[in-house]
Amino acid sequence: MFILFGTAHCFAQNQSNCLNAPISLTNTTKEVTVDGNTSATLEKQYVYYHRKRGHKRPLAQEFSDIPDPKSSNPVLLSKTKTTKALPESYKFTVNTPQDHAIVCPDSLLSLPANINMEKVSEYTGYYPAGAKKSYKEVSRRVYMKTARKMRKAERKESRVASLAGVPVEVPEKG
Repeated sequence: MFILFGTAHCFAQNQSNCLNAPISLTNTTKEVTVDGNTSATLEKQYVYYHRKRGHKRPLAQEFSDIPDPKSSNPVLLSKTKTTKALPESYKFTVNTPQDHAIVCPDSLLSLPANINMEKVSEYTGYYPAGAKKSYKEVSRRVYMKTARKMRKAERKESRVASLAGVPVEVPEKG
């Protein structure tokens, strides 16, 4: 019987040390801007020459934006990939459903809170096209020499890849 009284007395003493404290949480709104989606642009540079003789023949659909109707098949010289992060804004607010909490010494305080996140804006500006091509007209002699060198480089890449047993990738600029 004495044990029950002592336990009840300690419990009553712990409850008497607890305080009913008011909670004041300011309803300030914070706006956070982060880098969200990414936009990638691929820039390709080609060379071609103007064919003086012969009939106009259609090129592949991917080269339809060449200004010269009598152009040769273009040779790809370089390819550069550029990636940009596009910003997004979010608005955060924090509030509590209760305005009072019971605070006791030597115990954890838990406060329920509502966190509201709202997407305010995202980048709606200029999204560059997926691929940007530039063409340069050169003489027939320079075009043929360039095409020969590019074929030679491709053969060397495939030879190294077969010898090493590993796919070879030429490092890009940028």
